[in-house]
Amino acid sequence: MGIEVFSRAIAVGGKSVPNRFVVLPTEGNDSDADGAPTARTIERYVNHARGGAGIVFMEAVAISRDARARISQPTLSDKTLEAYKTLVKDFRSANPDALFMIQLDHAGALSDSVFAKPVFVYDKPGACTVLTDDEIAGLRDGFIKCIILAADAGFDGAELKFAHGFLGNDFIDPANQRPGKYGSSFANRTRFFSEIVEGARRALDARNFILGVRFSAYNGLPKGFGSSGVDGSVEDMDEPLRFVTLAEQLGCGIISVSAGSAAGNLDILLPGTAYAEGCLRHFRLTSRVKHAVRIPVIGAGYSRIAHSGLQGHDLLYWAGKNLSDGNVDLIGLGRQAIADAAYPDKVLAGKADTVKVCTTCAGCGMLLGDQKNVGCTLYDEYYKELSKARK
Repeated sequence: MGIEVFSRAIAVGGKSVPNRFVVLPTEGNDSDADGAPTARTIERYVNHARGGAGIVFMEAVAISRDARARISQPTLSDKTLEAYKTLVKDFRSANPDALFMIQLDHAGALSDSVFAKPVFVYDKPGACTVLTDDEIAGLRDGFIKCIILAADAGFDGAELKFAHGFLGNDFIDPANQRPGKYGSSFANRTRFFSEIVEGARRALDARNFILGVRFSAYNGLPKGFGSSGVDGSVEDMDEPLRFVTLAEQLGCGIISVSAGSAAGNLDILLPGTAYAEGCLRHFRLTSRVKHAVRIPVIGAGYSRIAHSGLQGHDLLYWAGKNLSDGNVDLIGLGRQAIADAAYPDKVLAGKADTVKVCTTCAGCGMLLGDQKNVGCTLYDEYYKELSKARK
């Protein structure tokens, strides 16, 4: 299979993407005390720009300092806007052809109480205070404001994080049986999402700015999204397909498919060495979404097979096959992009044999869990030393 399948341009929200590689929003946890990009943050994204992916997503950027799961998680606000403008300018200087999008997030129940404020959409085991409808409306407005700030900063678009057990994901879970207009029925559970997109579209008016969503098509948890009802955990794609259809109808220009939960099902989110076939679940879920909508769809689950492969084939084989078979539009790279930001450029230049291959050693994840700066502990000396310090 030739590399031409990866080099084909594709239109996303009226903008041209030069190839089929995407850098997924992977956390670096290296912003300053206000949530502004630091020199290290800018260096990371300039490296991704030079790496040649068609789209680069900036990691889970919190809509407020109370919304963080990481102590140095970036935050977009009036106070940090100028720093984000600098980040975008430097990115475009390194690669004027790639799209640079931002992922906006509220960690919800996963916000760290040491430095942020956990909030709950519905009752969960243990003591928790459930958001009121008025508080939800305030969070909705916070997302809309950050979308406008992202456009002002010069990003090409914004992605809403409705994945991995964070706030957006909690809204759409069947477990969300809260009373009132934000719970119980599918229409109510997706209302928060709809109101954000509709409000942002009105505020953006005629600006050429892409809106998208990343979601877990299957959480793999009882009462989780993609499960068979409020009492089920068996995979059921009825609501996920209704959700992506809604996103398209609301005017979203791109969808990113994931799976699993950061708190409850990390093995589904990040297929590991013990179960490479977990990648096939990602491919299957993405294919179902791809065939349900007409807008471009990003798939994930590829980094696990960069090193040891799957059924005798490597990442490029499976990515190329999924593209050629029409089961995905864009190939999302998470851990592999951390290991080697130049992966797309090397592959497109016919130099795949020079790639620094991700071994899914979980070193980057351990740094994230320790609330340290995040990077590859195998190939980058700075992060290697950070990793040694934790032992």
